[in-house]
Parts: sequence; structure tokens; C-alpha cells
Amino acid sequence: MAGTYISNAIAPASTKFLLRKNLVPRACRGALHTELAHPYSHSPLRYSAAESYRSFWRMHYVYILCCADDSFYVGSARDLDSRVKAHNDGRGAAHTFKHRPVHLVYSEVFESETAAVSRERQLKRWSHGKKQALVEGNIRRLKRLSKRRS
Repeated sequence: MAGTYISNAIAPASTKFLLRKNLVPRACRGALHTELAHPYSHSPLRYSAAESYRSFWRMHYVYILCCADDSFYVGSARDLDSRVKAHNDGRGAAHTFKHRPVHLVYSEVFESETAAVSRERQLKRWSHGKKQALVEGNIRRLKRLSKRRS
């Protein structure tokens, strides 16, 4: 089932640190959503804490990172925090290696790797403006950018 996010009991400390400090690049400001249990998840459904813990290791994430040059990188992983740390340590993709530091600005949770990879490929085809609208939660702009221009 797509659209599940982890409760506060499992929320990573690194995301809480970003919320306390103003360490987000200019283009990514306004992308932090403190009202959600997982600050960067825009998924509509919740699990109880016990269900979250049991299903934690089966989850697959699609994430968007904002790089130091305000570009976006889209990826997928099973362990979101260690993957973001790997990108910042230079062990991630070549793009993030060249444009460090990176900041997690958006994530979605999926129960199957197939669904996560499918969504990752979809997001990678999007323009920078469309990704920016998704990160900001600007649905009106996202719909306008999604229309055909032919």
C-alpha cells in the first residue's frame, strides 16, 4: 500500500536537526513540513506506532534531494537516512558528489520496490519547476505544469 509514513517514534534525528537549523538552500525553503510525522513525507495514510515498527524494514522510499546549487536529485532507497548520509559523504551518485551538501526535501513511502522504482522514474522525467512545485506542495502550480502545451 503506497502512502504510509513512519511515526514520530521512528522519525530520524537528522530531519529534526534540519527543522531546528536553517540549513536548507534558497530554492528549497518552504519545503519543510513540520506537521507530518516524518517531516518530508507527503503520504496521506498513517500506521500506528506498532504497525510502523513492524513494517519499517519492508518500506521503500522515493526521495528528492536539494543540492548546493539548487538542483534536484531523485532517488530511491530502503533506508532513507543512511542513503542521504551516503550522498553527503560522497558515496552516492555522481551528481550529488559534485553538488554537495545535499538536503532531503521530499519523500514518499512504498511497500514494494517495484512501485518505488516506478515513481522514481516518473519523477526523474519531470522538469525542475514541476519538482519544485511538488516539494513546496503547490498543487495548483503542479497541475498547471502538468498540462500539455501542444
